Amino acid sequence: MAIGSKIELGRIVLYVFFPVAIFFYFNMPGSYEDFMAQKKKELYPPDEECNKPPNTTEGLAKAWEKILKEKKEKTQK
Repeated sequence: MAIGSKIELGRIVLYVFFPVAIFFYFNMPGSYEDFMAQKKKELYPPDEECNKPPNTTEGLAKAWEKILKEKKEKTQK
């Protein structure tokens, strides 16, 4: 075999093997499940970790006081 045909054979093997290998890797259900579980945690954190808005007038008053207090502390610095 000449060198040119060996290179051509290597290119054909690469062109066939590379897409099949990529498809095999990304089509594995286990890795897909792990990846999607991590992305879901990033996009939609659990309710315990989220900031919840106040839903009562007392809660709203406390939140407003807290915001004003934080603003006052920032302006004093």
